[in-house]
Amino acid sequence: MAQTRKKLGLGKGHENDALAAVAAFCSCAEIDETYMVELTLVKFRRHNRARIHAVRDRLYKVDGKIVAKNRKKMTDQREPSFADISPLPPKKQSKLKVYPGAKILNPLREKMPTIAGDVWIHTPTGRRFVAAGVASRKYLYSPQLKEIVGKTYINPKECRRIIHNEGMVVMYNSLYH
Repeated sequence: MAQTRKKLGLGKGHENDALAAVAAFCSCAEIDETYMVELTLVKFRRHNRARIHAVRDRLYKVDGKIVAKNRKKMTDQREPSFADISPLPPKKQSKLKVYPGAKILNPLREKMPTIAGDVWIHTPTGRRFVAAGVASRKYLYSPQLKEIVGKTYINPKECRRIIHNEGMVVMYNSLYH
């Protein structure tokens, strides 16, 4: 990539390495820079542990009696897991009922309007912003809102969520002509 980058007259940098990789893949001798789009991507955690209060075990019951907990043993689990008791005799296996585990949400964070990384549109202006975190049950928080509405928080009724957090989120995009 370094040789291709130098042949194209590009400086060092991640974005120029990406251009050089595409040029090498497409066998391009030059790059037309009259129209370019630059994207800034930011990584957001998809699973916020602060929202989960507890996790209930998956239960395996035969005739109403618990015979195992979870598929595999957890670190401090003393009861047998399903991996420990399987394969079951056919008579017991026909009576086996599985009750899935459940995540119990933290009551204080259960009804939050958003999580960090959700993409929203401010409906009156049509401008896009990315929620930066959970600050309140009633408002969305994002530093990008400062240039849209003049403050960093807004009521979700004035907005529409367009994308749930996908891990990698486009924060900004710039056009060059």
